[in-house]
Amino acid sequence: MNAFFRLVYTGSGKVDMADKEPREMVDYRTPLSAEVIIQLINSSIQSGKPLWLRRANLCGADLRWTNLSEANLTGADLRDTRMHKANLRQADLRGAKLSGANLSEANLSGNADLSEADLSGANLRETDLMDAFLCEADLSETNLSGANLRGAKYNAGTKWPEGFDPGTAGAVLLE
Repeated sequence: MNAFFRLVYTGSGKVDMADKEPREMVDYRTPLSAEVIIQLINSSIQSGKPLWLRRANLCGADLRWTNLSEANLTGADLRDTRMHKANLRQADLRGAKLSGANLSEANLSGNADLSEADLSGANLRETDLMDAFLCEADLSETNLSGANLRGAKYNAGTKWPEGFDPGTAGAVLLE
């Protein structure tokens, strides 16, 4: 029987492999230290398992060039993070707080899910969002110059920068 395991930050300063969320209380308001973030990413790479940082506070973190493909960052606080050229392919960022984040030239393709994410004021210049989910996402005041939105899915609740036409950029409206 194959069990699905994920890397979980327990809040006690260590990273564990788990088949479910941690039982003990984790203070999601406290930002993770740079050392813990590096430990989590290295453990994920070494184990070949996706990173599980649901609701984690990574506010202001420097994640440039980081491989976070398939990571679960649902509801994570990523405000003002530096993720230039980060690999977030197929990452789950539903409801994540990404306002003011620098995601320039990042890879958010392959069905990365940004549904209900707050990307207001984020830098998505030259970012690959091909086939990403953007339903109910807030992209107001976001820099989308040169971004690849081919096949990205959005709905009527998605907020775009003023004057931006997602259809012309190749995004697909879901009814």
